[in-house]
Amino acid sequence: TSNALAFDSSTTCIDISPQGEAFEISISKRTKVMDIHIGDKLKMKKAHPCGAFEWEVLRVGIDFRLKCTGCGHMIMIPRKQAEKNVKQIISPDAANDAEKE
Repeated sequence: TSNALAFDSSTTCIDISPQGEAFEISISKRTKVMDIHIGDKLKMKKAHPCGAFEWEVLRVGIDFRLKCTGCGHMIMIPRKQAEKNVKQIISPDAANDAEKE
């Protein structure tokens, strides 16, 4: 027998173990993933020591590779930490649209 998961209308998941015993798992915290792409610029809450607030996204995944727009310093930072510290996402498409108008 395989494990089966059954969801009811609340935020509880009922798991059936191979022995047939049912137990509940609470799913109260759902994570939201920001829509960040390569080439986007992230405006952070705190400034880099060089004084710049904006970082360019070079790599996206479980962690980000960011490049400081002020001094060019590159860092790898976990996605969770980066998303927590982002104030604004500036996509290159939005910047190009603003220049055309």
